[in-house]
Amino acid sequence: MDRRLPTVTLCLIVKDEEAALPLCLASVRDLVDECVVLDTGSRDRTIEVAKGFDARVFTDAWHDDFSRARNAAFAHARSDYIFWLDADDVLLPQDRERFRAFRRGLGSTVPGYTMVYDYARDAQGMSVLRFRLPRVVRRRDNFRWIGRVHEYLDGPGPLEPSDVVVTHNRQRASGDRNLRIYRAMVSADEPFSPRDRLYFANELSDHGLFDEAIPLYESAAADESMWLEDRLWALNKLAEAYESRGEREAMRRAVIQGFAWDAPRPEACCRLGYDALQHGQPRAAAAWYDMALRWAPGETGGFRIEACHTWLPHLQLAVSLSALGKLRRACWHNEAAARFVPDDENVRHNRDYFRSQGLDPAAISRLAHEPD
Repeated sequence: MDRRLPTVTLCLIVKDEEAALPLCLASVRDLVDECVVLDTGSRDRTIEVAKGFDARVFTDAWHDDFSRARNAAFAHARSDYIFWLDADDVLLPQDRERFRAFRRGLGSTVPGYTMVYDYARDAQGMSVLRFRLPRVVRRRDNFRWIGRVHEYLDGPGPLEPSDVVVTHNRQRASGDRNLRIYRAMVSADEPFSPRDRLYFANELSDHGLFDEAIPLYESAAADESMWLEDRLWALNKLAEAYESRGEREAMRRAVIQGFAWDAPRPEACCRLGYDALQHGQPRAAAAWYDMALRWAPGETGGFRIEACHTWLPHLQLAVSLSALGKLRRACWHNEAAARFVPDDENVRHNRDYFRSQGLDPAAISRLAHEPD
């Protein structure tokens, strides 16, 4: 007799998502056993759309508290496992197939699974920012959402990684909603966790409020109770804030501080490389971008700026090495960047330049290793 495969409930919280919800549900509804949609006050056709996909729809008032809403949605799930998405998330065709395989291998003894979140893409569809999140958790373990905004799932572990990627198909910006919630928490004198401080700083930074964001980033980076990846991200964002204010040395100190905690991340190397290029130091820039490429492939689970791990160091090495007169090496790196971003106008412009210098980019691209 075949063993019974564990069942899966999809849970979503929604409000005025009639535009995004059909894409989300169409990409996943046939892959799960049931769908629970908790509506928090839609005035459009969101509820009608959800019911059109045979979702079980529930309603609740919105209380400026994402965890409250997500926990309410989880409470209606009836399956062995709960899979959660936002209304503007989708599974692309290749990840639908991965999810089918994931379902076949789903074991009832595992508390939960993580999936990669492809959070942002550029105009060409290239991934910009990725990280891992818990996505499928065992219902009997009573995982709970924590935090009014930028909430997280708390429950037993360890969680197993899966190869499924959830793609964020952003339909609209959140505006100042998240910042407003944090401001209300401050006014009400609600306690802030270290994680809250970091994400509050992110919201402030996104709104250009760097004077307020900087001390929060400094506090997060100094907090040894925080996850290392979050502390390193706090330093990255702190450096970005200083850079926005034109404070070069403070930016450099923030980046370099993280080198005492772990190997230099590509994001940090690319920031220092760019700074060196901007200040006429191509040799230093080339060294930093080369270091970015030496980062061992693999995930840390934290935030990952894809450009820094793929095409950007190659493209900037093309610039740096050209300035140093090392044109064959520069051309090779330009072609390496082209494998990731073949239609990039900078790649095309560089090719024209290298051809004008008597080089053949096509021939150099076929070299297995960077030339001398």
